[in-house]
Amino acid sequence: MNDDLPSVYAGKIDKEIKNDQEIFSNINRSSNNINIREKINKIFLSTDFVYKKDVRITTNKGIINTTIVGINNNNLLTMNNEAINISDIIDIN
Repeated sequence: MNDDLPSVYAGKIDKEIKNDQEIFSNINRSSNNINIREKINKIFLSTDFVYKKDVRITTNKGIINTTIVGINNNNLLTMNNEAINISDIIDIN
């Protein structure tokens, strides 16, 4: 090693940094929305779907474990009379 090089200042990071998750989420939003539509269609067209299905929905606000009963133009309808905007959904299982 060469000891003639000057030292480099590295500031201390004392907080959690989450900016990479936001960038990743926003970059894949448009292609992700198409995949989400396909997943939702598979759920509603499956042979074990009669009128409700227990699902785990990951949105940009958090994870929701719920029972879906229908679909409206841009919303999933749940047993609790809630409407979940499809554009907010990141993943559905």
